[in-house]
Amino acid sequence: MKTTLSKDIRHSLLVEEGDLQSLYDFVSLKYNEVEAAAKCIDGSKLETKEIREITSFENPSYRKIKSISIHARNDSDERMSLDIWTDRAFISAEFQIESQNDEQALYVSREILNRLAEVKPWYDLLTRVSISYVLYGLWFIWGMWNTVTQLMGLRPPSSVLAKYSTIEVLNFMLLIVIAAFVITYPFNRLQKYLFPKIFFLLGKQKRTMETIVKWRGFVFGGVVFAIVIGVIANAISSWILK
Repeated sequence: MKTTLSKDIRHSLLVEEGDLQSLYDFVSLKYNEVEAAAKCIDGSKLETKEIREITSFENPSYRKIKSISIHARNDSDERMSLDIWTDRAFISAEFQIESQNDEQALYVSREILNRLAEVKPWYDLLTRVSISYVLYGLWFIWGMWNTVTQLMGLRPPSSVLAKYSTIEVLNFMLLIVIAAFVITYPFNRLQKYLFPKIFFLLGKQKRTMETIVKWRGFVFGGVVFAIVIGVIANAISSWILK
C-alpha cells in the first residue's frame, strides 16, 4: 500500500546553517539519494549533493537566496521533497512524502514538522497580521458598535450621513479605505523588514539580520520612550492645572 503525505507550513521560519545541516543529515539517513538546490533573486540556481556548499555560499544581498529545496529518494516509490520559499504570501514551506511503508512516512513527516517548528522565531504572530488589517478591523468594530448602540436606542442615530446619498456614502468609504492603505503602506513595509516571515541566516545575510535587530530595538525603544514621555507630560499638566 502506498502512502502519500503533503503538508503546508504557514508559520515563520528563521533558518540557520545548523538547522539546514541537521535536516539534511536526517533525510540522508532515510534516503539513498539526496539533493539540495537554492534559487537566488538574480535568477541563478545552485544545485548540490552536499548541503555545506549551500550553507557556505556567500549569499550577498544582490544575489541572496530566495528558496531552498531538498529532494530525496530510495526508488520510484520512496520519495521526499521539501521546499522553503521567501516569496510566497501565505505558505512558508511545503513537503511531500511518498512511501510504501505507512509507518515510515508518518515518522519522517513528524520529524520534519518538529524540526521546522524548532526554527519558528518568537515574532511569528507579528508576521501573520499586517497593520492594515488591524486598522480595518478596528474601523469595522467601531462601525458595528455604533450601529448596534443606535439600534438598541443607547445613543441617538447619527444625522451626519443622512443628508448624503448611498452612492456618496460608498464613495466616501472608498476614499477612507484608499487613504488608510496609503497611510499604512510604509508601516507594512517596515513591519515586513523588521519581522521577516522567512529568512535564511546564511553568509552575508547574518550581518543583514544584525542590522534588522538593531533597527527593531531602535523602533521599539522609540515607541516605549514616546509612551513614557506622554505619561510624564500628562501627569505634569494635570498637576499644574490643579
